[in-house]
Amino acid sequence: MTKFSIIVPVYNIEQYIDQCVESLVGQSYLHLEIILVNDGSKDSSLEKLSAWVEKDKRVIVIDKPNGGLSSARNAGMDIATGDYISFIDGDDWVDMDLYTNIEKAISTNGNLDMITFSLVKYYNDETQIKLKYTNSTEVFTGEAFFQDTHFYVNACSKVYSKQIIDKYHYRFIEGLLHEDVPFTIPFCLDCKRIVNIDIPSYFYRQEREGSILNSYKEKNLIDTFLIINRLFLLAKDKYNFAYMPLNDRIIKIGNNLILKGQKFGRKKLWSLHRENNIPALICELLKHSSYRNSLYGLLIQINYKLAFDFVHYKGIFKQFIKSLIKK
Repeated sequence: MTKFSIIVPVYNIEQYIDQCVESLVGQSYLHLEIILVNDGSKDSSLEKLSAWVEKDKRVIVIDKPNGGLSSARNAGMDIATGDYISFIDGDDWVDMDLYTNIEKAISTNGNLDMITFSLVKYYNDETQIKLKYTNSTEVFTGEAFFQDTHFYVNACSKVYSKQIIDKYHYRFIEGLLHEDVPFTIPFCLDCKRIVNIDIPSYFYRQEREGSILNSYKEKNLIDTFLIINRLFLLAKDKYNFAYMPLNDRIIKIGNNLILKGQKFGRKKLWSLHRENNIPALICELLKHSSYRNSLYGLLIQINYKLAFDFVHYKGIFKQFIKSLIKK
């Protein structure tokens, strides 16, 4: 029988954690190991976790000093004994049949390296937006899955083979924001067999006060530059730039970074791009990218700064139009 290790990082979420854990202990599939990692919470989160240990023998609590989301996930991975590892954020929750459906997928298709499932963005006004990878139920290779589906970098909408994790020594990069990106993309590309379950199974809470989703600071920007550099090395070392979908994704991340970084001003943003070697990396990737013949790509080939300014001012114009519409 397949065993799933579920790792839940917890930091100052006393008002949400019970809903999360209740959705796990109430699963229709029972062969679970539920690892709750208290990451130095200052509220009553630890007391709530301890109460769950008394209620369900499958619950394990790790109490550690604050080290951030990656540190908490890694602490859980260090003691996990399951065949597959699942990550759930402590302010989210899952459908009661999630692991039953995953077990069915494994039983139907044989050994799998990763299983993905649809997630639902849940807003304070109860608006729900479904995000799905694909309608297909076929078994994909990692490269085909990355190329042919809507590959979301969210770590929680996937279940990972512990064998692959151990083989390639996967861990989250501690101290890094957007830590899901340099974990999920390389992991996917190391997989030989992936199946998707098109059932809304993970409820992803939005707009929570204090959540890193609701703020974008200079560290977000700097850490994304570091991620682009890591992914560039992956594209170079693993594929010699021959795998176009990865090149395209890195360029897209760079493009989005210009838009997200507008709040820091054009001069500072451009300076940070240059300091982190982004123009040179994007220009190299563009030689092996489907963006090469797009307007953005043509502008980059003329002059990267021209393309940078085009995206920057286009973003400002769109925000201006949106503000007029709201009025």
